[in-house]
Amino acid sequence: MIAVVARNEITQPSLTEALVSHFALAFIAGSLAVARTIGPWRAMLRLLPDRVRSLVIGTAVAVALLLLAGLVLVLGAVVAGFEKVVELTELLSPGVVGGSLLVLIEVLYLSNAVIWGMSYIAGPGFALGTGTLVAPTGVKLGTVPLLPLLGALPEPGTPPPWVMSVIAVPFLAGAVAGVIVIRVAPTPTVE
Repeated sequence: MIAVVARNEITQPSLTEALVSHFALAFIAGSLAVARTIGPWRAMLRLLPDRVRSLVIGTAVAVALLLLAGLVLVLGAVVAGFEKVVELTELLSPGVVGGSLLVLIEVLYLSNAVIWGMSYIAGPGFALGTGTLVAPTGVKLGTVPLLPLLGALPEPGTPPPWVMSVIAVPFLAGAVAGVIVIRVAPTPTVE
């Protein structure tokens, strides 16, 4: 309904994408609700075969470590670029009500920022619209929305060589996940 109402000369939302994405969201939410009624997550893990369970746990550990690393990167960037964040907030001069809404929007964007941080750590980086790229190999910023959280973005140009060390984080997460998989896996058999 929103995709139909929002259609005009400038915005042309895809009805197919809207339907598919919302059906997928409903399926995932429904599946999680059904799984939760079956019992606690630990009980459901015990229903899986031993080898599959060890892989599921290892994958969950790797993803959790990468998300944690993305969160640490984002929070570190906000602390490092706090002056710019404050400058952008003052430039908007939102007032009390607008400031509250701005904080709410930034908290909601935090999950996106964590995934952007994870993409940065993985190496390819992320884009914020056309003509922008934020990656460990270089930063090119085009027109960026005026959101104070985006004041934490690095300066355009080539970052110092030590920044490339963040690419080691996915390998460390994989190593930790591998150790977890081996520890959880059943004893080796003839296979």
